[in-house]
Amino acid sequence: MRNTKHWENRNSKSNRVSQQLRKRGRKLYACPVQNVPERLYTQPADFPRVALPIEDFWIKWLNPPLNMTNRRQGEKVGRRPQKKKKRQRPPQRLRKRRNDGNVWHRMQDGELRIDTSPGFCSGLRKQLDHLIQLPLDQLGAYDMSTWHPNRALRLRTWMRTFVQGESVTEKVRTLERLLGQRIRNRTDKKAAPPRRYFKLTHQHPAQDRTAIAGVLSRTRVRDACPNPAVLDNLMVSNRLKPPLATLVCNVTEVSYETSQPVRTESVCPCQQHNVSSNYDGHALGLATDLKTDEALLSLFRKGRKYRVASSPMSLYDSMRHDVEEFVDLNFGKCSENEKSHFAATLTQEFDAVLGTLNAHTDEPHLRDALRALKKLQEHLVILPVDKTSHDFGFICKEKYKELVRNELQQSSTYQQLDSSVESILQQHQAFNKSHNFPHSNILPYLYGIPKLHKPQPRMRYIAGVSEKGNAEKKDEQKVQDERRAHKKQPKTRASTTPAHQEASGILKLVLATLQGKDEVSRAKTGIRRFFVVESIDGVAVHIKTNYARLRKKTPRTFDFKEMYTKIPQQRIVDYVMLAVLEAFEYAKSEKGFDLKAQRSKHRFEFSNAEAADMTAYSVEEIRELVEFIVGNTFVTNGGRCYQQVTGIPMGGNASPDLANLYCYWCEKLYIDSLIAEGRHEEARAHADSVRFIDDFLTWGVRPPPEAIYGMEYSETSKGVDDVVFLGMRIRAERDIKTDYIRLSVLDKGEEFPWYPIKYTHAESTVPRNTGTSIFKGALIRAARICNNMPDLKVEIMKVYYRLRNRGFSGRELRHVFDTFVTQTYGKYELDARVLSRFYYYVGKAYDEGRPTNVEKRFIGIRAPTTRRSAGITEPSQKCSTTRPQELHHHRTHRNQSAGPTCARHKQHSE
Repeated sequence: MRNTKHWENRNSKSNRVSQQLRKRGRKLYACPVQNVPERLYTQPADFPRVALPIEDFWIKWLNPPLNMTNRRQGEKVGRRPQKKKKRQRPPQRLRKRRNDGNVWHRMQDGELRIDTSPGFCSGLRKQLDHLIQLPLDQLGAYDMSTWHPNRALRLRTWMRTFVQGESVTEKVRTLERLLGQRIRNRTDKKAAPPRRYFKLTHQHPAQDRTAIAGVLSRTRVRDACPNPAVLDNLMVSNRLKPPLATLVCNVTEVSYETSQPVRTESVCPCQQHNVSSNYDGHALGLATDLKTDEALLSLFRKGRKYRVASSPMSLYDSMRHDVEEFVDLNFGKCSENEKSHFAATLTQEFDAVLGTLNAHTDEPHLRDALRALKKLQEHLVILPVDKTSHDFGFICKEKYKELVRNELQQSSTYQQLDSSVESILQQHQAFNKSHNFPHSNILPYLYGIPKLHKPQPRMRYIAGVSEKGNAEKKDEQKVQDERRAHKKQPKTRASTTPAHQEASGILKLVLATLQGKDEVSRAKTGIRRFFVVESIDGVAVHIKTNYARLRKKTPRTFDFKEMYTKIPQQRIVDYVMLAVLEAFEYAKSEKGFDLKAQRSKHRFEFSNAEAADMTAYSVEEIRELVEFIVGNTFVTNGGRCYQQVTGIPMGGNASPDLANLYCYWCEKLYIDSLIAEGRHEEARAHADSVRFIDDFLTWGVRPPPEAIYGMEYSETSKGVDDVVFLGMRIRAERDIKTDYIRLSVLDKGEEFPWYPIKYTHAESTVPRNTGTSIFKGALIRAARICNNMPDLKVEIMKVYYRLRNRGFSGRELRHVFDTFVTQTYGKYELDARVLSRFYYYVGKAYDEGRPTNVEKRFIGIRAPTTRRSAGITEPSQKCSTTRPQELHHHRTHRNQSAGPTCARHKQHSE
């Protein structure tokens, strides 16, 4: 018997001996001959090693009949052999056709005909044959909006699998394009009934533990409601407080004061703060390096997006404002008595719930921090830092005014105007009224942020919008009351913002149309003219898909210098409109009738010009819109108005789209010139080049000449076969036998003189799922980019340590990681067991306060005990002779201080 429990529970259905006795008769008697210790029985790893040999010994010694045991005589000890499952083969009539796809279609009189006989995918073939037989004009106007996206996906997959070569006609290309559009629009759902929201400001983390949503369903509240149907389809949503940056930064106020005269003291007052870094004798650096009150420094370490918890009194005031706003918005037609009675009842119920909160706050420390901040702002400007999303920086106030004033008055980008701000706003109002755009009497202002990651710090100038530039003064008392209750203010818009937003939607449609045209052309000729990419995901997929071809090429990266401020404005308008005209002509050739750009829900689509309404745009109307947003860029600083006469504004909604279309036309001209000169191979060499606004990635070639763009660019490759593009590190590692590409995630902050704050703090007044959402997004991004397990492990460990150091729970992160591995196993070709063991090891090591082996080898320092908040540095370089398939078994080398650990790596380092 394997265990005493087997004999004591011999009458149970799960007993193996009892089952055998019942099969062979009731007169048989069984008794135990040897018991296996329960410790070995409960340990899955020890049981096969000990119990099975004992069982095998007694079977051989007693030599029972073969029908008295489940073990066959002479069977080897170990796992019982599984019967091999017979492979299911398709019916005989389908075997040949499944292997040869050409039998499903044929060419007849230059037209494609698809076989509709019963058999493999007969339903799909009937649908495709019906669509292929339609005339080309009817096929181009065929409506697939009622189709399910999966249906279009199955049809396109079948066509791409079986219809190839000479069978790909113009109808086939048109049908593939229509199916692709339906697949891309798979997120379109039927219009759901309008849902009402009760927006409650998230003031304190303790609100997550209250039943605020249940207040609206109470009987007393429903009885007092003038229209109970409003509460049926109601959802309580969090409205976040303003972040810490709105309380700390004073860059907007100082930017409006640039016209004030500079002080003439020999020693700048900013030097009294005893800062270690300086900029031409003035203070400049990170806010965390200031020698000031510790309470203020703790706020700086929390980051710009940190949201301070409110006091109980502020919590009640904010809740009353939210109730008043909800009642006014949803019960406007009711009487005042009904609205006041419902508001009072709802406020009482909320007060009862919020009264149970232990809403403590650090108000004394916050008051100390604000007093210290006020002293700093007398001589310093607290402002954001370039290339970071959470760090605070500081610069001398007088030096900042001088830099902004020099940019506006001494550079060739801006020109001072004699006309007043009111006259400019009147012209913008007339334009907005003619196009049915909302208007606001606000012009942008120019501000700068320091590039502290550069060896010689410089400023990046951006056009921003603030209520301080509003020509219409609001009630100051009302604004102060709303701010005291932390009520969210409406988003500030400039007078040209609606035109920018409208142009951005139209130009995105143009870019998508040109991309589709280039895909069709590239499939025929192998020549690419459209280099624009929207994210790093598409670049990683392209490299992995074309790995065999790209691994023999050398990656190179380039960066344009001052793209937004160096292009002549008239040239921008001309090149952009040529690209728009090309997109309209291509869409017209596909659909067969005149088109206009028509807004549909949240994006633009091409529609019939005759059936379009007044909101549709023709080519001439688009030109008028582009000329307006390019030629009407004004900023107001220090009471003076300046116009940007060169380039496009950095910070405008349509600026990235204008830059992409301008560069697209330049690149198209260059590729067409190579084709016209018969240099087809040089044109095909750019088939793998991609560009994200001003960042270029090429493979073995340089971008088009600088004269084509009218701008200068420089190569930014880290070294030979080693580049960084949009946070993805691409290394082409060469070997004697083979070449391969290694992809990994690279945080640019690791190369900065300091380690920037990466994520928001767990103590911030935000929903509880913020940390888990950040972790999930980082894991998916790493899985999409990395193509080897060691780099993926390092990235997982970095993100985990950073989030734990920011105060997030390891238990919640573990749950997110388990879900990620379960959902992505097979999708990203990950080894789920390896990652699970690795994550458990890293989490346990962090909780115990000891460094992991991976951390010691890749990092070399412990994260929580260093000044760098996450403690992550660049992993040490490995031996370049490691192949991708060997990365799972390759022993990682120690950091540079420990020295190389293998002869090949030692020789490589020497």
